[in-house]
Amino acid sequence: MTPNQPLSTSIAISNIWRRAHIKTALEYRRAGNREGKKLALLAALLEKMNSRELLGPAPF
Repeated sequence: MTPNQPLSTSIAISNIWRRAHIKTALEYRRAGNREGKKLALLAALLEKMNSRELLGPAPF
């Protein structure tokens, strides 16, 4: 995820992007790139929050 990439607009796409970010983090981990791994995991966390809080059903 680049800094200017917007969050997804549907739950299914958000889940796909989250899995992609996690796979990217694993690749960075194998390569020994800590900063890349950290950014990819942060992007996965943001997509998870997006699908739960912004795109999912109302929590109330």
